Amino acid sequence: MTKATTDHLPVLVVRIMLIGLPFLILSESLNPGPYPKLLLLHAGIAMLAVLALRGLAQPATHPLLLPLIAAIALHLLSTTQSVNRVESLIVISHRVALLSACILGVALIDRRHIVLLFQTIGTASTIVSLIGIAQYSGVAGLNLPSTGMPSATLGYRNFAAAFVIVSLPILIAELIRSPRDFARIAWAVALALNGTFLLTTRSRAAWGACVLSGLVFLGLVIWKTRADKQTIQFSKWRPVALKLAFSITVAVLFSLCIPPQMGEAGYETHSTEKTSLAGAISSTFDKGSDKHRFTMWKNTLEMVIDYPVLGVGPGNWQHVYPVYDRGTVSWTGATPKRPHNDTLWIASETGLVGLAMLIWAGLTVIASLGRSVRTERDRTAFLQVVGAFSALVAVAAHGLFSFPIERIPVTFVSAVAITVIVLRDPVSRQKSNTDLRPHFWGLLILTQLLATVTLWRGVTFERHAFRQNVAVHSNDWIESIKEGSLALAQGAFDPQVYLLRGLAYHITGQYDLAIKDQSACLALHPNLVNAINNMGMSLNAAGRYDQAVQTLERILELNPNHVEQHLNLSQAFKGLSNREESLRQLELAIQKAPRRQEIVLELARKLEKAGELKKASSVVTKGLRNRPEDSGLHYRLGGILQKQGAKDQAASSFATVIQLNPMHAPVYYNIGELRLAAGDTSGAIQAYQGFLSRWTEGDNVAAAVRSKIEQLQ
Repeated sequence: MTKATTDHLPVLVVRIMLIGLPFLILSESLNPGPYPKLLLLHAGIAMLAVLALRGLAQPATHPLLLPLIAAIALHLLSTTQSVNRVESLIVISHRVALLSACILGVALIDRRHIVLLFQTIGTASTIVSLIGIAQYSGVAGLNLPSTGMPSATLGYRNFAAAFVIVSLPILIAELIRSPRDFARIAWAVALALNGTFLLTTRSRAAWGACVLSGLVFLGLVIWKTRADKQTIQFSKWRPVALKLAFSITVAVLFSLCIPPQMGEAGYETHSTEKTSLAGAISSTFDKGSDKHRFTMWKNTLEMVIDYPVLGVGPGNWQHVYPVYDRGTVSWTGATPKRPHNDTLWIASETGLVGLAMLIWAGLTVIASLGRSVRTERDRTAFLQVVGAFSALVAVAAHGLFSFPIERIPVTFVSAVAITVIVLRDPVSRQKSNTDLRPHFWGLLILTQLLATVTLWRGVTFERHAFRQNVAVHSNDWIESIKEGSLALAQGAFDPQVYLLRGLAYHITGQYDLAIKDQSACLALHPNLVNAINNMGMSLNAAGRYDQAVQTLERILELNPNHVEQHLNLSQAFKGLSNREESLRQLELAIQKAPRRQEIVLELARKLEKAGELKKASSVVTKGLRNRPEDSGLHYRLGGILQKQGAKDQAASSFATVIQLNPMHAPVYYNIGELRLAAGDTSGAIQAYQGFLSRWTEGDNVAAAVRSKIEQLQ
């Protein structure tokens, strides 16, 4: 295939991206990595487009181009269905960049340079594995941003596992291809490190995907060996097999003999069943090991049925899903962001048409593979095609249980793999139309530069959003408002920033601004239960009780198990002077959360204030059935019984309080009151003195009790 340019600059740019994408990470980030990595991806694509324009490179024609371009067009059309078009823009920019990478790679990269790309992928994966192994062993890297170690620089262990499994077939292809024994030994060591790290991630879906891609690799090699004995010879397999066996043995022995030492950052603290290799495997069959995947898949299928043509829009599954979840997986404070199945994810966001295009593209890749492996006589070229295809199999298989399509380093390696398959396909050819080349490459440069600028704003947004989150956890509400405002000045990349700034406005008494922010959040994420609840809370505080009731009642449809809605509804009905409904909402809250002491006490307090002491006593007694050792409930019950005149029962409750919590100061005052009423002055004084010795909250109260003691003495 004739190339417009034969210099090494395009290959150098791609290699820099292959190294940079897995390692670029932002320390001030809520979700480590995506915006910086996407920024680098777009900047790299823009650079490649400049090189293509400079050399007037010829775009290639290939059957795969049509389904990929059609898929991008469908993504743009599906955006008409999106609730949050900012999210759609980010997803589309990622996928346009990947398509551009394939087009530019085929136009700019010479087949001779594929070896360099494979070596770079293997090197990057090995460095990732070294960092991950160091984290697992507790040696180094534990300070890297991560939501679950060992993750190296990929932010989470499953993300790191996805990067390793897409790289492993390419690494194995290099091990087999290398003509020198020293190089094979080096690749065998690299393979051992990658395999070791993969096992330490305890990502069972990645393990299964890796095994499947390995079987595909082996099957294609065996088929070629029988069909064309000159390309692949059995006589050369013995040293390769020994090195593969060495790598696998090292990986398994390390995982069996070396325990994890990651502390709070690792699964030995949060998922103890994964501490050992055997435990991780056996727990696959435990109840609940699917992590709600089957439930999310069933609910996502309902979504696909409701939106069969265009879906809900790119990136918008997370904004629509709560309607179908009905509180099964969603919980207070969070909702799932993806269904842990890339196929269902694509079908739900771009409809059955999008799924059909995915299948079309997959079949086109398989057809391209078939042409290459049948006709290829060069051993290196054959191994490159097989390695690239096996890498795609690993990603596709992993995508049945996870979401590698979202991970930028993984998808870029996949784009390189597709480029290799197209480059090696005998039907791939250059376009001859020279008039359109400057316009095509110029348009590509423009779109990628615009995306780069947008993503730079995204990186800045993420830094301020991270600082806002830190401020919220520190209860620094003024700083939270400041950082949230700085983040939103870059664009509404995440509606949660509106939610947190709205919460800060509420706590600082700026209720109208709080309502405005929660409304902005709900415009981008209309089914976010936390935002709906916060909106109701702020409407209550602003005295807009009718609107609060109307807003909060939506939560019942989205999450029937939600408790806080009832507390806020109780407040709203109280504001509307509907006492019975206010109390009923508290009763509903207790039914859903019978162990929530503060709700039981609130209902008891309201009943007690209304003089309904018998009902108040009954509420606290029921609460004690769920929390028999709760000193606060025993104290409240004693106080109610004391008001009812049941002095012996009250004394018994107060004695239980002292038994459970000897430092509980108020109970000594109540005991003093009981003894005084019974005529036991010395006993009352003793109890009051017990109160004073434990009371630490206010001098005025202590002074009043001292005065009482003096009067009694």
